[in-house]
Amino acid sequence: FRKSIEDERIFLTHDQDFTDTKRYPASKTCGIIVMKFHPMVKEDMLKALETLFAGLSVEDIRGKLILLTREGHSAE
Repeated sequence: FRKSIEDERIFLTHDQDFTDTKRYPASKTCGIIVMKFHPMVKEDMLKALETLFAGLSVEDIRGKLILLTREGHSAE
């Protein structure tokens, strides 16, 4: 998490702990994307990421927590 802030990169994870915005404030990052997939199927995850980045720019994601599922995404 800290490294993504230092390197000014979007933080991509499966770890649901990063939805805790008090502990991991997205506002200090280039964005946090938490992938919520069960079961984790590589093709589904890649398709969801492609769809996400086709609809949002890096600037749209900056400072936000994005929850990504097979059905789409939501931003907090």
